[in-house]
Amino acid sequence: MINIQILVFYILIYRAFMYVLGLDLYDRTHPYGLDKKRNAEKAPDKVGERYGGPTVFWGITDKKDTVKKSLDKIEWLIDGQDRTVEWRRALLTSIMITMFSTAILNPDKLFVPSYIMNMIIIVFLFVYSYTTYQKYHVSYQRNRQMLLNVSHARKMLRLSYYNHLESIII
Repeated sequence: MINIQILVFYILIYRAFMYVLGLDLYDRTHPYGLDKKRNAEKAPDKVGERYGGPTVFWGITDKKDTVKKSLDKIEWLIDGQDRTVEWRRALLTSIMITMFSTAILNPDKLFVPSYIMNMIIIVFLFVYSYTTYQKYHVSYQRNRQMLLNVSHARKMLRLSYYNHLESIII
């Protein structure tokens, strides 16, 4: 028979997992995360409603996009790695790794909450350290160069059209 404390522990783990997963999915599909007002301003056409009901995946191309909006979308997509919240993804990954590896390698420890919590913390530290290292030492330089290229493209477009299309380019 399952102890009530173990049941409560797993319910809390499940709720934390689903909450963090929901936040992460929302951040990836909305250009300004939880700021609904800015999301509505930046994506009023609701491009991408087919990707999960009312959510807006702002990076999807549309035939009606102006040059400015296309460049904005490119910048948003490039900048996506920098907007990720690393601890969330590390927590999701550590919970999944701990649960699956414990269930396969040591199933009798599944009902020891202290073991599960310790393993989640240890795996979290490894995953978080690795992902933040990747983000700040590998992805950052590449993303910075791509954003500089988009900025350069904006300047070149402005120059090539003699500024009479500035309102749709900048």
